[in-house]
Amino acid sequence: MNDKLKINLSGARFNNFKSVFDDLEKCLKEVGIDFYVLGALARDMLFSNEEINTRATADVDLAVYINTKDQDIYQLLRNKLIDNYDFVESKENNFALTSTDGTIIDLLPFGEIEVEDGVTIMGEGLSSIKVNGFKEVHLNGLNEVDSEELGSFKVAKLSSIILLKLIAFDDRPEMRENDPSDVSSIIANYFDINANDIYEYHNDLFEGDEIELEFIAAQVIGREMKIIIHENNELYERANSIIESHILKAEKSRFIIGMIGDFCSEIDTAILWLKKILEGIKE
Repeated sequence: MNDKLKINLSGARFNNFKSVFDDLEKCLKEVGIDFYVLGALARDMLFSNEEINTRATADVDLAVYINTKDQDIYQLLRNKLIDNYDFVESKENNFALTSTDGTIIDLLPFGEIEVEDGVTIMGEGLSSIKVNGFKEVHLNGLNEVDSEELGSFKVAKLSSIILLKLIAFDDRPEMRENDPSDVSSIIANYFDINANDIYEYHNDLFEGDEIELEFIAAQVIGREMKIIIHENNELYERANSIIESHILKAEKSRFIIGMIGDFCSEIDTAILWLKKILEGIKE
């Protein structure tokens, strides 16, 4: 289920992406590739209506759906961006391009092109990535957003962003040091952003003893994650296992330690947030 959302992207950080987005959308449409925004930029877009201050990102992460096992369509997309829109390829990362203004674009292919939840393409530098969860988010975890500034496109829901960050951190923790704090920022602000939906569809969580709004938010996030992953038993079990592992390790968990900062000040709070997410998934 994809929800429609009107967002305001008039801030300076988004104005910098306008020309890049225009080029990307034109090229993706020419090639006939569906896509969605994910990562820190997706979070910041969904935070924009509330003017929440977070770590600014200079990168654009796009999940691009490739509906064939053949890499030709993905390579066609890259070549068009390079030849027709003056993007520059990276020698270190075969999935990254740089726009004329210096913005780094990660084009992350998923779909039929995957082999065992990963994608490998020919070239120097980084040539293999894991995309576990991308297909499920594409099916059941997107917001269709509309903005005057950048037009209409699809963005991973906040719950989807948390799911993908948990998986990515599990795959390569040494490369994903910002993921835990990004997750904390989402949990801490989730209720304010989604209050109307929470009161309408999750009012059962207000019954009984008084509970902190962040705990309610975390359980709602878990419920939404369940919708995304419930049809893929392997992914469902993996998500549960990742969260359970961090809870069990507690203060020894690198992820939980990384959650502590501007949005979460206590180890115990971070653990409780993860427990509530897990509770929502397992309901």
